[in-house]
Amino acid sequence: MKKTSFQVFDAEPASFSGAALVYMLERSTWQDLQGYNPVLAAALRHLSDCGDLFEKDEQMVWLYPALLDWQGEQPYRVKRILLATFTAADAGYDALREKIRLCAGSIAQQLRGNTGIDGGDVLVLCPYKLLLAPDDFVRHLVEGLVLGGYSFQGYKKEEAAEGKKKSGSIRYFLPRGEIAAKELRQDIKQAQIVAQAVCTARDMGNQPANRWTPADFAAYAERIAQDANKKKKFKATIIDQAEMCTLGMEGILAVSRGSALPPTLSIIEYWSGKKYPTVLLVGKGLTFDSGGISAKPPAGMED
Repeated sequence: MKKTSFQVFDAEPASFSGAALVYMLERSTWQDLQGYNPVLAAALRHLSDCGDLFEKDEQMVWLYPALLDWQGEQPYRVKRILLATFTAADAGYDALREKIRLCAGSIAQQLRGNTGIDGGDVLVLCPYKLLLAPDDFVRHLVEGLVLGGYSFQGYKKEEAAEGKKKSGSIRYFLPRGEIAAKELRQDIKQAQIVAQAVCTARDMGNQPANRWTPADFAAYAERIAQDANKKKKFKATIIDQAEMCTLGMEGILAVSRGSALPPTLSIIEYWSGKKYPTVLLVGKGLTFDSGGISAKPPAGMED
């Protein structure tokens, strides 16, 4: 998938001249329009009166500054504006975090589907003053933007149309607000690591079984350990079929008899600092469907 990048924006939104400006609007507080450009505020009221915005979560409307009557106001320099809604009222802490992710994911899908934005710069403005701390909001916003922009590209060949450049990555800008720039960059980096890890797992799941075999799985485990082992904190151990027999791992051996390919078991170890607790994560990564139609309700399973 294309890499998504993020930068800190510390100027007035009207000065942004990229491909798109995104406003994330909370449905119960959107009418507090202090600080909004009067023309944009009037547009929001009109959309609300028409019922085209603020009726439900993840409603989205495009505006084009060049088509608006600015009535003497300083026009926005950006090419297009995307309005996106979500609801924070009555949402618990975890639910609100997920709402932010979902809204950001829908925004990323809208942007990805607009060929005029491909490879451009996008400024995302969001209401930090909610139940969440600003840094928490930023992390879940970034996660949603990265995950929503995911697309499996394993077997797709991109061919640029005649006269058009080949598609590129979207570069997101986030306002600093009340967060220190250094802290904001750290929050963004942490969220990107989490989201990219999810996208990597999605890439594995989207591979066909004949192209993601036990050997491929093992080779990937060794590769990420090698790439990350500059500080000697990672170790990958691969248990092959012969060692499984010696260890009496009959569960894996029995299941693998349904395949022509021998099994492997990948163990990845990471050593954190002594001040951190030990955490053991056990994940089941299979390279083919081990459930079987006969073990599940049969209706529709063939498809």
